[in-house]
Amino acid sequence: MPKNSLLEWIIASPVRAALLLFFVAGLVVVWIVNWDVPYATVDFEASVYDKVVETLTPILFVGLLVERLLEVFVSGGRKHDRQPLERSLLKSKEKLNQLDGRRAALQAQLDSPGAKVLSDPQRSNILARLNKVADHVPEAQRNYREADAALEKFKGETRKIAYVLGTLMGLVIGLAGVRALSPVVKSKVDDWEVGQQILFHGADVALTAALLAGGAAGIHQVISVFGDYTKKARKAAET
Repeated sequence: MPKNSLLEWIIASPVRAALLLFFVAGLVVVWIVNWDVPYATVDFEASVYDKVVETLTPILFVGLLVERLLEVFVSGGRKHDRQPLERSLLKSKEKLNQLDGRRAALQAQLDSPGAKVLSDPQRSNILARLNKVADHVPEAQRNYREADAALEKFKGETRKIAYVLGTLMGLVIGLAGVRALSPVVKSKVDDWEVGQQILFHGADVALTAALLAGGAAGIHQVISVFGDYTKKARKAAET
């Protein structure tokens, strides 16, 4: 991404802009309230690998619910508008396949061994039909590309809507108390200074929202990685 388009990339998405403002506002609050107080050290649980799997499993469940909700309200809600685009793409593809088939059949007549017995008028007729078919191919290809581009654009808009709603839902769920970072931290967050608490909880909410917005597959991948690592560590300790 070009450097001069970074700001435009952020502003183009309400979610990215909101997250940036949230981050900047959090830093300002921390600086004003707690700028001269040393931060406490964040200690993690000794069995952090087991704790990660234990913590992310409920978040995986929540992620599956969020995906299902988005599928119903976003994909299902836009299905009516997607169907005409899919029909248009299918129709243009069928038209292009028909032209390719007719062109191949006519060319096969000219290339077959029996073409030697064709009279000049017959050969001219086949060539005329072949040229007529070839004249329609560019238009059919253009219609297919336009239909395919329209459908891909629609799918991109749907993914963008799902991403925005998923991130917003993740933020709400994180603010409601479902967190990914707090359960694996051994330190007593309530004993920290106000500024560090604000920054930590803000990062925790943002991290949880990012996990949920990324989908259940990403959360499952993280669980699998830590689960495999834990199994290997236990196996190595037993030998």
